[in-house]
Amino acid sequence: MLVPSQIELTSHFPLPVDSGTAAAQVLALYRQLHQIVEEHRHVVAGLEGELRSFRHRLEQAESLATTDSLTGLRNRREGERLLRSRTEAGGSFSVALLDLNDFKEINDTWGHASGDAALQFFSQRLRGALLDSETACRWGGDEFLVIFPYGLAAAGVRVRKCVARVSGRYSLRRGVLVNVSTSVGLAEHRPGESVEQLLARADASLYGIKSTR
Repeated sequence: MLVPSQIELTSHFPLPVDSGTAAAQVLALYRQLHQIVEEHRHVVAGLEGELRSFRHRLEQAESLATTDSLTGLRNRREGERLLRSRTEAGGSFSVALLDLNDFKEINDTWGHASGDAALQFFSQRLRGALLDSETACRWGGDEFLVIFPYGLAAAGVRVRKCVARVSGRYSLRRGVLVNVSTSVGLAEHRPGESVEQLLARADASLYGIKSTR
């Protein structure tokens, strides 16, 4: 059995260590380290708070860059990015351009605040009508674009269901009821076709529908 005088102690710290003073020195060192940690705890907490704040601001900036501020839908810039990504990836997909009928009359009769309210109600209904795999964007003014991840026939079925959901009588505010309907131009992406060419065909389809009203 080893007696205290026969125990050899080593340390990674530049402190003289022997059997008589080892416990006291370790305790003193622990207290010093504990004091250092406590002194810098507020610094670490502050850095963590700043990091969370920065992450939140970054998420807000990303959201503002991709979201339409009035409707909460994707904005046109983000829609164009998604279309380019779809085009590059290949595969079948279709786009629908939706334009509110007689929207100018709402603005002229009830004011722009009512027009904005109509766009918001329309966007809420449109969002609720879509499947998770389908994406809606506010394209500009009273025009919206929906990306369907399938061909023309299936997209046509989905468009009819969406139009039925978004059309109807809207209560914009007390005493203000308006009938909202929409015209739709639909086009399926063709192999090798650019985003601009696809949108031009969808726009031509929409124009053809509106010209018959």
